Amino acid sequence: FLMSKSRFNPYEGNGGTTAGVAGDDFVVMASDTRLCEESTYVVSSRNYPHLYDLGNSSVLAAAGFNGDVIQLIKLLYIHGRRYLYQFNKEMSITARASLLERVLYQHRGFPLYVGNLLGGMDEEGRGALFSYDPVGSYERISYIADGSAAAIVLPFLHNQVGLRNMADAGAAPRLTKERTVQILKDIFVSAAEWDIHCGDSLLIKMITKEGVAEETMALRTD
Repeated sequence: FLMSKSRFNPYEGNGGTTAGVAGDDFVVMASDTRLCEESTYVVSSRNYPHLYDLGNSSVLAAAGFNGDVIQLIKLLYIHGRRYLYQFNKEMSITARASLLERVLYQHRGFPLYVGNLLGGMDEEGRGALFSYDPVGSYERISYIADGSAAAIVLPFLHNQVGLRNMADAGAAPRLTKERTVQILKDIFVSAAEWDIHCGDSLLIKMITKEGVAEETMALRTD
C-alpha cells in the first residue's frame, strides 16, 4: 500500500477579494461578501463583507485566513479604544496606519495570514490608502487590490485608474468618486465570473470628509 505523509498547515484561505482607490478628496474601498474554504470550495457564508470600520472614517479591508482577520480586528479595536481614553481623541489615519504596522510586525514570527488595505482621510483632507505585507511593511498608494481575485482586479485598476497601457490616456475622464464606484462595480462583476472564491455581493464604502457611505450590489452566487 501507499503511504502518505501529512503535514500540519496552520493556515486556510477563506476567500474574499478587496480593492481600494484613493482620490484627491475621497477613498473608495470594496470587497465581495463570500466566505469559503479555498481548499475544499465549501461556501461558509454568502454575506460576510471583508470591510471593517475602525472609527474616525477609517476602513480596513482584510481578507485571508478568517481566524487571523478576527484576531487582528480585535487587537486594532483594543488599541484604538486605549488611544481614545488616553488622549481623548480618535486616531488619525496616519497614526492608525503606523499602529497596524506595529501589530503585524509583532506577529512576524508567526505572521497573520491576512492581506490588509487601510483607507481614510488624512489631516489635509486628502484620500489616504495604505497597503501592507504580512509582517507590517507598508506604503501609501493610489490604488491596490488583494485577496483571491487580486490578479484579476489589479490589471483593470492599472488600466482604468492608473491609466497604464491605454491608447489615449490623455482623453480619459477625470477620476471622481462616482466614476471610481462604477469602475469597481464593473471590475468585481468580471472577477466574480472568473474566480470561484469571489462572489455573492459587492460592498462599497465611500470615505469623504463627511464620513462613510455604503452601497451594495449583487454578484453571481454560483
